[in-house]
Amino acid sequence: MWMPFIWLAAGALIAPHIKGWSERLLNYPLFLLLFGLGTRIGLNQELLSSIPRLGLTSLVICLFSSAASIGLVVLWGSLFSDADRGSRAGGRSSQGQDLRRELLSILAVVAFLGTGMATGCLLRPPEQLVLPLINLSLIAIYVSVGVGLKDGITGLKNIPGKSLYIFLPLVITAGSIIGGVLAGFLTHSNLRLSGAIGGGMGYYSLTMALVSQNSGVEMGFIAFLANFIREVLTFLLSPLLVRISSLAPIALGGATTMDTTLAMMKRCLNEEHALLAFCNGAALTLITPFLLILLL
Repeated sequence: MWMPFIWLAAGALIAPHIKGWSERLLNYPLFLLLFGLGTRIGLNQELLSSIPRLGLTSLVICLFSSAASIGLVVLWGSLFSDADRGSRAGGRSSQGQDLRRELLSILAVVAFLGTGMATGCLLRPPEQLVLPLINLSLIAIYVSVGVGLKDGITGLKNIPGKSLYIFLPLVITAGSIIGGVLAGFLTHSNLRLSGAIGGGMGYYSLTMALVSQNSGVEMGFIAFLANFIREVLTFLLSPLLVRISSLAPIALGGATTMDTTLAMMKRCLNEEHALLAFCNGAALTLITPFLLILLL
């Protein structure tokens, strides 16, 4: 739990020496991380073979929990309309990034994730090689975010209504659970269970473990897949969601904005909102275990 903060601090310490090329420090690890995650999917034959059978239920829960979370956060975030203006790291208002560049970013995500899956399926590299790749990528991402830590903290202090942002994790949590319950109605699932799966907020390993223990392996796999899809959607949709609100990608990322999707937050948002995304992910990572135990 403390390692991300250590690497963030390391990035802040060396910031004066690498400020000029911190963007490259972010981009390359992001693509390596996607490749590593894709490889892990390709290595998991049980996961791949079960997707057609259980994927629809997982997808419905994922989409409803994600959409409700984004909708509630955007509605709540309208209270901070002044803070939302110009918050994109690469928006038209700051760096002239247009829709074409955003679509290219999405295609790159799909390409590296797909290449990783193909590598896992066809070449079957040992897990011992894949895990260090993922861990090193995450370390580089933390260091890169740490480079902008000072600017981010200064920006957070200047955000209008900043004190109310402490409630952001609670709003995301409420939307995720409500969306999960609505999905339960649609799929004729246990409402408490579907609410808990939606409340995983991308924390798929923990959600799968707790749901499997409570309701069996099949429901545990649905929990895993629903929350894993949410993580993948965060990579794919964040460049477009930021056009709606700077809080929308953070809402979709949920607990993952502390680690795996943090790089995408930094690509889409400015320093202060990237730091807000990290703090949000850290809070949700702490909240989620207690929330799931309570719901289950």
